[in-house]
Amino acid sequence: MKRSFDVWMAEVQGIPAFNGPKWELQQYFATYVEDYNTATLPHKKYYDYDKWEIDEYQKQQQHEQLHLSSLGGAASARADQRQHELEQQQRTQRKRQQDIELTKTLMNTEKVQEMKQQADLRAKMQIAYKMGDTTTYERLKEKLGPEK
Repeated sequence: MKRSFDVWMAEVQGIPAFNGPKWELQQYFATYVEDYNTATLPHKKYYDYDKWEIDEYQKQQQHEQLHLSSLGGAASARADQRQHELEQQQRTQRKRQQDIELTKTLMNTEKVQEMKQQADLRAKMQIAYKMGDTTTYERLKEKLGPEK
């Protein structure tokens, strides 16, 4: 009933978030209760808003299902196509992950260490270049070899 009253306050009275004195809230509530008891609320949703909201949601779902079924095979084919595309994407992602894992297991620790050293040398070379230290830059460039 509280939620129904809150919705009534927002929609009928135009007060979405009441923050006035308690006595004034009690007056609004008394008006609501009187309309509730005499069945003179402006809409049936104010009697049990939660139930009304669930009913509306179910009506909407039924309407959407009827709409989809009226579209027939075209919508079904599009849904199947989308499902197939998603499955393909997931397979591709799993394959990539497996390839990465395989590569990691095939690399020995020596190769990994060498790659880390090369990355470190490249970073130092970039810093030397930015600082204008051409001597260090050339020395690191030679150390890296023909790759750089």
